[in-house]
Amino acid sequence: MDVFTSLFEALDEVLGDYVNEAITAATGYVSGPIAVLGTISFIAMGAVLLRGMSEIPLAKFVQTAALLALVFALAGTAGHYNTYLADHLRSFPDELLATFAGTALGNDAAIGAVLDRIGDQAMTGISAIWSAGGFTDPGPSLFAAVLFVIFLIFGVAAVVALATAKIGLSLVVAVGPLMILGLLFQSTREYFTKWLSYGIQFAFLAMFVGGIAGMADAIVDTYIDALDDSAENVDLVALMAPALMLLLLAKIFAELPHMASSLSGGIGLAVGNTAWRGIQGAMHQAGGKHIDAWRDAARWRRVGRAEALHNRMVETRKAVVDRLVNGAPRVSRADANRPASLSGASAANRDLDREARDHVEARRRRRAGG
Repeated sequence: MDVFTSLFEALDEVLGDYVNEAITAATGYVSGPIAVLGTISFIAMGAVLLRGMSEIPLAKFVQTAALLALVFALAGTAGHYNTYLADHLRSFPDELLATFAGTALGNDAAIGAVLDRIGDQAMTGISAIWSAGGFTDPGPSLFAAVLFVIFLIFGVAAVVALATAKIGLSLVVAVGPLMILGLLFQSTREYFTKWLSYGIQFAFLAMFVGGIAGMADAIVDTYIDALDDSAENVDLVALMAPALMLLLLAKIFAELPHMASSLSGGIGLAVGNTAWRGIQGAMHQAGGKHIDAWRDAARWRRVGRAEALHNRMVETRKAVVDRLVNGAPRVSRADANRPASLSGASAANRDLDREARDHVEARRRRRAGG
């Protein structure tokens, strides 16, 4: 029986064609805007930095340049996106499934072959139970029919869960180039994190399917497959346990999407944030000692400006205190006959008063703002 193998092979072929076409269309759609916006922003930042019109740290400039290069490479080129990201994302669920299926996979290369083998073993055992009954003893036949229905429910639940994982992950991979654009801006980086979280969710769903398939294989191999050798000694009471376990596993299959969503809700966000911090760390290290030197120079410039402002404020306060203590300078009659000198002194006093008022008003605004 190759029902599951044929089904998943057809599904993988359809999804593979769709993902390739979607990625090609998405990268072609975003490559133009990425090239224009990235080039303009990079040239503008470089011009501002070289002309000294802004104090952008060199670390920030290197981070922006590296981020633009990363977005160009992944979101703007279908080949790079498939090689470095899409292929790994699509194979990740199968790897998790094979890991947590235990020995159920054996020499089989896909989960469809595992489900087909479980189906063959189950049908062999069910046939043995059916043969043990008759017109005078319909109990085994009825129990065989019940087991067949339970296995049918189990198979449908397994197909729905695994198909959901494959289709969901294919959609996540297909829209990847658009989500990677979220890394360009601080306000849209949350979209990239959520996209990565959804990818991990569907990978966890496949992992859970592998674990349930391994349990089902052990149940069928232990309880039902051996009935073919001893069909005349069928213990219907003892077979109730594997029947109930298969029915319970079918119910768990229906709960797997919610379980994967709950588990990946925190883990996906944490992995996304960790990945972003790793990207920032790598871009920070790319600058090396030059970044540290640039940061130190900017820090010393800020310290120098603060000291100069402090000195001006001290001088202004001294001048204000001198005016309050000593009063306004006296003007003699001889000085009164020199209107130009008097005008100059008055202008100096007015400038001093205006500067004092400006500083007092600035301090009042800072206190109100604090």
